[in-house]
Amino acid sequence: MATEKLQMAPQNLEAEEAVLGSVLIDPKAISYVEALVKPNDFYKVVHGLIFKAMLQIRDNDQPIDTLTLTEWLAVEDLLETVGGAYYLTGLAERVPSAANVGQYARMVSEASQYRSLITIGTNVIKAAQDGADKPSAILAGIPSTIGSGSAEYKHVKELAGAVAESVKTILEEPGKSRGMSTGLSDLDSYTGGIQKNDLVIIGARPSMGKTSMAIKISIRFAKKGIPSLIISLESSGFDLAVRMAIQESKVSGSKYQSGYLTEIEGADLVAATKTISGMPVYINDSPYQDAYTIMASARHLAARHGIGLVIIDYIQRLEARGTQSERRHQIEAFCRRSKTLTKELDCPVIILSQLSRKPEGRVATKYRPILSDLKESGAIEEEADQVWLLYRPSYYGIQTYKDKSPTEGTCEIIIAKNRNGKRGAAIRVAFVEEYMLFGDLAEQGDVPF
Repeated sequence: MATEKLQMAPQNLEAEEAVLGSVLIDPKAISYVEALVKPNDFYKVVHGLIFKAMLQIRDNDQPIDTLTLTEWLAVEDLLETVGGAYYLTGLAERVPSAANVGQYARMVSEASQYRSLITIGTNVIKAAQDGADKPSAILAGIPSTIGSGSAEYKHVKELAGAVAESVKTILEEPGKSRGMSTGLSDLDSYTGGIQKNDLVIIGARPSMGKTSMAIKISIRFAKKGIPSLIISLESSGFDLAVRMAIQESKVSGSKYQSGYLTEIEGADLVAATKTISGMPVYINDSPYQDAYTIMASARHLAARHGIGLVIIDYIQRLEARGTQSERRHQIEAFCRRSKTLTKELDCPVIILSQLSRKPEGRVATKYRPILSDLKESGAIEEEADQVWLLYRPSYYGIQTYKDKSPTEGTCEIIIAKNRNGKRGAAIRVAFVEEYMLFGDLAEQGDVPF
């Protein structure tokens, strides 16, 4: 007698255990895993319960480890259900490291998708055999994403219409930048502003003003109602808020740091804190961030609040492992992911980057930086749409430019790369170090801001 072969639903329990064990070994991995799988993607119910508990622990700003996980599940009366503390400890011991957590998570996700396909297919077969609904109704009930991946197609007619609209705007408002303004009119005029899907690199030696430039742009976007995320791998969120308040109030940063302020200056700073409190600026200053936690952070904020700009300060502080060669490859991969992120979130990404020490040896060219000075520059140059190099001659004791104008209180933004426009120019702008603030150059003695 023929027997029907029973098949188990697609599953990968080893991968599920490896995902959970990886998070216990490296809690930062949960942000990356969360972008790929959800609790109900786990085939084994207890694994889904454990992962859900991990997410809840994370959302409550608690560390994820076997102790906190055990206590959390005990409070929820789920500890015995998942196999007790012994099972949780075993999860961490079954995986050698969290290095391959991405692959483990994808395996769990794929098994879940296979199960979903089987469920959908079974329902379609049953509906077709019953004949209660018309074929068109059955087809309409099938998720449109099956087999299509995440691809979205647009007919060129739609895109051509958008181009035509942009031409009309140019004719109606000659000279207006198509991109989003940086707040520096000469820079906007030369580059066309920052486009939605631009990856912009701002490179400089230390103390040139990279972070100040990024804050300037973030505030500019915020005043237009565009939310921004600053992922700070160097400064604390408090320090960035201080910089924002100083830029807004134009109170001396050195006086604030020294602890000597007049009553008026104090009042101006307090007023500035109220102004920046209303700005849609979000700061993630978590330490030891790597590529997948940064990407997950941006996606998470975009899903909750919407996002119009991502700033990463700065790329050389990215948590990376391995040899110098491996680190270079990791940074290059991060740049490629950042460019992809601009399309995924439909917003620009600005990455700040340190320059190598090579400019310090260029006495003949007065220490001017060039594109190849970017550290680990390979993919940074390749993936970037725009690269700006900041150069302040006065920092090196150079008092005048070639045209004999003074260098004090100025900065040159060297357009080292501009994928969709001119490059090579040095845009001269004002920089008031006391306020940590960039602005357009003053004309005829006017205040530059």
